Formats: sequence, structure tokens, C-alpha cells
Amino acid sequence: MADEHLNPDRYLRYHKDVYVPDNVRTAAMLFLPPPYTPLTTSEYYDRMARSRRLPSEHIHMPHHSRVRILETTVVKATQVISRVLIRFRWTGKNAKVQKDLCLVLEGDGEIVTGFWLSPEVEHQYDENLYVKLP
Repeated sequence: MADEHLNPDRYLRYHKDVYVPDNVRTAAMLFLPPPYTPLTTSEYYDRMARSRRLPSEHIHMPHHSRVRILETTVVKATQVISRVLIRFRWTGKNAKVQKDLCLVLEGDGEIVTGFWLSPEVEHQYDENLYVKLP
């Protein structure tokens, strides 16, 4: 299954605007690589970076105070964080226009996908995909 991480039988997905329990929020922060760590990129990210005009090299984990965690995916059976979607202001060397970079990171800090958002635009999501407040 190409979108295995969307399988509700195996994963719980949390979105910051729907519901995130404190333990998941804390675990997601601990899941993030240390600030200024160089991030590796997956083959998929490398393939799509050019068409989406995403940075392809010298990507470092920003300081955690600059990061917003939008989504957290948890393995249902083990309650281990599988991936996070983070958002932060991009200040790369060629950043002529202010924009936010959104990146999905998996367990080893590898970037698996990404996209740009304008700073004033909220992340669009389908509420039905996420765990709701009990």
C-alpha cells in the first residue's frame, strides 16, 4: 500500500487543530532531531524536490522553538511515533519571498516529503482522518 501510513488499522493520526493528547505532543517533540542537525532526504523527496522547488541540500533541523508540529502519526500497536509533519519559516540562502516549509520526517530524521505554504495560509486537512477528542 503506497499510503500505508494512512491505514487506520495500523496507525493513529493526530492533527494540532483536531486533538493531540499531552503524551503524544511530548513524544513528538522528543522525536524531532536535535536543532541544527543535517537532515537526510529520501529518494522520493529527491525526485519531487525539483518540481516543487524545494530545497535539496543543506537542510538542517531548525531550532525547536521555530517549529510547529502539524501532524503526528503513531503506530497503534506500540504507541511509537512513526512520523511527524513540521512547519517552519524557510530562511534559506535563496529565500526571496517569505514562505513556510512543511516537511514530513520519519524515525531517523529522514525527510520523506515536503511542500510550501504561504505564512498566512493554514494547513488544509480532512478532520475525518484524525483522532478526535474522546
